[in-house]
Amino acid sequence: MWTAVYASNNIQAQGELWEELSTLRGINVPWIIGGDFNAYTSVHEKKSGVVELGPKCKAFKAFVENIGLCDLGYMGLPFTWCNNQAGANRIWVHLNRMLANSHWVGDHPHCTVFHLDSSASDHAPLLLMVQITPEKVARPFRFEMYWLEYESCGRVVERIWRQVGRTNPMHDFMHKVQEPEGVGRLFLDFYKNLWGSEAYATPPRDEWPKLPKLSLEDAQQLDVPVSCEEIKAALWSLPRGKAPGQDGLQVEVYT
Repeated sequence: MWTAVYASNNIQAQGELWEELSTLRGINVPWIIGGDFNAYTSVHEKKSGVVELGPKCKAFKAFVENIGLCDLGYMGLPFTWCNNQAGANRIWVHLNRMLANSHWVGDHPHCTVFHLDSSASDHAPLLLMVQITPEKVARPFRFEMYWLEYESCGRVVERIWRQVGRTNPMHDFMHKVQEPEGVGRLFLDFYKNLWGSEAYATPPRDEWPKLPKLSLEDAQQLDVPVSCEEIKAALWSLPRGKAPGQDGLQVEVYT
C-alpha cells in the first residue's frame, strides 16, 4: 500500500494528519508512505536558522515512533528543501522522506531512496529504486537411499512412526509423511469445475451410453473396509528404492 503525503505547515492540521494516519498502525500489509512531511526528526536535518526541534517536529517524531515506521534513508544531498535566499538567510531542511512498515521492508530489503537535484522547485524530488529478486523455488523433498546406511537414520524414522498423534489416524499419517497441504482441495476444485460447468452438464438419462454394470457381488466387495494386512501386502510388494507417493519417501521407510 502506498500513501503520498503533502503535509500542511500548520501544526493543528499536521496533528490531524498524524492522527488519521495512526489509524493504520498494525495493518498486516506492506505499507510505504512518502512525500513532504513539513517537519524533521533531528537537529542534524536542518542547516541554519533555528535548528532545535519545535512542537511540530516533536509531534512528527512521536508519530513515526509510535506507529512503528522505518525511515528508508537516502543517498545524495542531506537536505530536500531550501528557501533559496541568499547568504546567511539561506536555510536547508530535510523535509521529504520515505517511511515504511516492517512488512514492506521485509518484502523489499534491497531498496534505495535518492535525493535528486532540482532547479525548478524548492523541494528536491525523491527517487525510490527497488531491486526485485527472483523467488526461490522450493526444492521438493526426496528421501535418499544412502541415508539408510547410517544407524541414526533408522532410529529417527522409528521414533517418528512411534509418535502418538493428537488427531485422527489419517491426519496423523499424512502429517508424518509430510504430504503437501491442499492436494485434496485441488482435486475437489478440478472436478467441481469440470462436472459443474455448463459445458459438461449431465445429459438426459436416455442419452447415457450403455456401459457394463457391476454384479451385486462386485458392488458389495467395494464396500468392504481395507484391512491392515492388505495395506501391508501392498507396501511390501513395491519394488525396492521406489517412492509410493509425492512425499518422496521410498518404500524402505515404511517397511
